[in-house]
Amino acid sequence: MKLLKTIDLNDLVFIDIETVRLTDSLEKDSDLYKSWEYKLRYTKENEDIENKPLEISYKQKAALYAEFGKIICITIGKIQDDKIKIKSFYSSDEKELLLGFSKAVDAILSSNKKAILCGHAIKG
Repeated sequence: MKLLKTIDLNDLVFIDIETVRLTDSLEKDSDLYKSWEYKLRYTKENEDIENKPLEISYKQKAALYAEFGKIICITIGKIQDDKIKIKSFYSSDEKELLLGFSKAVDAILSSNKKAILCGHAIKG
């Protein structure tokens, strides 16, 4: 908490990323199905999904893994003149969304060398 007292809130850039799974459901014997099965077999970080049928675990957790999900929205927020400014980037085209987001973050970082990116689990 001491660290937070030393940070100027105007330097914080808040980020929230929303993802969805690539497909609505798994088709038995598809490459995606086999990949998800492989992922669960060799992933010990979340044992509760290993004990569920593949289709159920896919619907619940696939969006959390980059190789099985896609980004549909990124929202950035900033405090400026005691007001919160928010901008959302959304598109079904992930490349377009990321390019727009990247351009905005580059502009923010080039205008404020002390800017700090802040978000929940953004390092993952």
